[in-house]
Amino acid sequence: MEKRLALFTAARRYCMDHSFYWKEQEIHERLYRLDRSAYNDFPYINATEEERLHDDYFGKVLYEIERYHASDFPYMEILQARLHEIATNIAAKNSEEGTALERVIITGCERFCQYIQHLTATDLMAVSPYPFRYNMHVNESERAWWRLKTKWGIEWGNTWYPLALEIKQPDHVIAFQDLWFRYAIPLSTLRDIIRRHHVQRLWALTPSKERDLDQEIDPALWIPIFYPWETYWTSEKRDWIMYVSHEYSMTVGGEWLLEAIKEVWPQWHEHVYTHYIYPGPP
Repeated sequence: MEKRLALFTAARRYCMDHSFYWKEQEIHERLYRLDRSAYNDFPYINATEEERLHDDYFGKVLYEIERYHASDFPYMEILQARLHEIATNIAAKNSEEGTALERVIITGCERFCQYIQHLTATDLMAVSPYPFRYNMHVNESERAWWRLKTKWGIEWGNTWYPLALEIKQPDHVIAFQDLWFRYAIPLSTLRDIIRRHHVQRLWALTPSKERDLDQEIDPALWIPIFYPWETYWTSEKRDWIMYVSHEYSMTVGGEWLLEAIKEVWPQWHEHVYTHYIYPGPP
């Protein structure tokens, strides 16, 4: 791994290791598998105030780091300086002077900066790769939504087929019962379908007011569930689309994707979405 990418990845992994990231990823995958007990296992439910503060801080640092690419920085020193700046700025904004918990953030910030500063060449060689994830800036988000609209007629902030009753069923689009879709198609199978079509990056587009949730991600990180927002997934070519709604529907669009879904799910026609109330899987 190139040194800048290794440093960038090490910083991402540090934030993940010092927050609830890994546990939450596991829970999201359990939710895809319809494991409802996962709702009771979110780590912040039983976390102490100190643990929540720690998680919140490193979650914010990770978010800001992932608004960059390692290649944005021509030299290691510039990348190190930017990582230090991100950590210290967020610490300054989120620590309340004089409170007992202020030390939690300050200490976390100091340890992160020391870690980044003292990584050796040997340490960087030992860094394990981690799948790509990038948090879009507002102009990138707006461009992605505009491209989604020109291809699929999807308006930012609006629901789509089948919830938007004024929208007739588009060509090569089927809405399935979300629960049965996830019951029938394992997450690994769905990711493999996408990869076989040479999709290396997905757009995950969520219509938040702040436009701060839109991402570009590696298929390895893709978990198409409604939690806690409706989301659209596609890629640069926009020749496929998936949309999960709050009314238990999973809309799939794109001729090649539908063919692949039908191939691995012969009973698909029994679970076409018509209403948000339907008998669920066993």
